[in-house]
Amino acid sequence: MRPFTGLPFAMAGLVVGIVGCTGQRRGRGLAVTGIILSAIALALEFIMIVNQVG
Repeated sequence: MRPFTGLPFAMAGLVVGIVGCTGQRRGRGLAVTGIILSAIALALEFIMIVNQVG
């Protein structure tokens, strides 16, 4: 159960970062940073899930 706790937060961060990049808004660099960090978190979550199953 523990490896799944970060999954919703990583997915939400990815979605919010993508939304932040669209349109004419300030803070595009912060949105890109959020996308990168959320993608890293998502990759680590999948690694944790695979290691727990296997």
